[in-house]
Amino acid sequence: MADSRRVPFRLYIFTFVIAAMALLALVIEAGMHYQFAGSLQSYVIVALSLIAFIAVGGIFPLRLTPRVKVSIVTAPMFAAVLVLPPAPAALVILAGTLAYHGYLHARHRRTWFDAVFNVSRATLQGAVGATVYRALSPYSLIASFSSHSSWSGWRIGLLAIGLSASVYYLINIVTVFGAAGLALHQNPFKLWSANLRMEISQQLFLFIFGVLTAAIALILPELTILMLFPVLAVHLAWQSALQLQTHSREALETIADALDVRTYGEYGHSHRVSDLAVAIAEELGAGGQDLEVIRLAGRLHDIGKIGFSDALLKHTAFTIDPIDMEFRRHPEIGWQLLGRMRQYQSIRDYIHYQAERPDGSGFPSGLQRQHIPLGAAVIRVAEAFDLLRSQVDAEPAVQDEFALQQLQSKAGTLWDSSSIAALSTVIQRRTATSSAPREGRHPLDA
Repeated sequence: MADSRRVPFRLYIFTFVIAAMALLALVIEAGMHYQFAGSLQSYVIVALSLIAFIAVGGIFPLRLTPRVKVSIVTAPMFAAVLVLPPAPAALVILAGTLAYHGYLHARHRRTWFDAVFNVSRATLQGAVGATVYRALSPYSLIASFSSHSSWSGWRIGLLAIGLSASVYYLINIVTVFGAAGLALHQNPFKLWSANLRMEISQQLFLFIFGVLTAAIALILPELTILMLFPVLAVHLAWQSALQLQTHSREALETIADALDVRTYGEYGHSHRVSDLAVAIAEELGAGGQDLEVIRLAGRLHDIGKIGFSDALLKHTAFTIDPIDMEFRRHPEIGWQLLGRMRQYQSIRDYIHYQAERPDGSGFPSGLQRQHIPLGAAVIRVAEAFDLLRSQVDAEPAVQDEFALQQLQSKAGTLWDSSSIAALSTVIQRRTATSSAPREGRHPLDA
């Protein structure tokens, strides 16, 4: 969404509907009357602190990997839902979201469309979430869980928080993944389910953090602003760790590129294997973090050849079925090398078992098909396809056909048959896309 010219018209309509619903919710809630449980001054302090918290959280997300980042704005937004009446809560969320999007626009040239979409959905989440909470819980957050309240008060408080969080999250799913589905021409539910495991754990943590922030805001409003400091500290710590991880990954990928040059005289083999392995795995139903692990394993699948002589590399460069015992050591060498770095534990097995065959004649362990990890199987097929293509000096379509025929002739014995079937689908789709006329097509439709 960084370029407004690439936004499909249907996404404009979707965003307009969300913005209209947010505005309608604000208008309805502005006419409702809610009593403040404490002094107006304390609510002003809390509101300003939460606005600052939302703004800082949006500007400084936690980057878990170079491709994955987590924004903590859900925590202060949900705290506003629990502490403030619906209309003030929605306005606090609106102000905080506008603040960090203003910064992103000035610093990173983010478009107005991003701001409208995110401000609208966040305001709608806050307004509806706060309304649900106040409708179910006649008590303040602290009163519901104080030692003097009855067990029914506890149950009502827990139910109100749970349902409010559920509605808040449901609106987030519908808006975010609905917009992504419209932009990418994909099923929104599949996009959400592919990221479900990571998404649920992250959101659960942020909602709990939001409840704790709300409790602090009600007990000692002046301390609410101090919640910013641990957020910034964690951000800086994660940033330093990520930089170290990024540098080590770049060093290993540089080695992989150097091996490509030594072996084939040019860059590209490990990149092609990585991209194709991800496409095959995605066709087989993998998603989310699993695809990122396969992507990295594909880039580093030849890292175990680092100690090979040029003669051995050249001798085996186009050999799909090597019998040289020294050559067979490279999966084990790669497995041992990556075992010294904790951040690469998730890809070690894919590197280790990339030369295993479905019929059990592979190396180093002679695994049968059912015991070979998916990542290892798709990397093996992707690498074989890339090497086989290079044996034919012809048009790309002819190279693809030759490589597929060679793989299919040994499907189920040398290579995983399901991975080959998925590869065939991927190649057919790419061929159709590259041959389709592009005049008059929207950029996002390509």
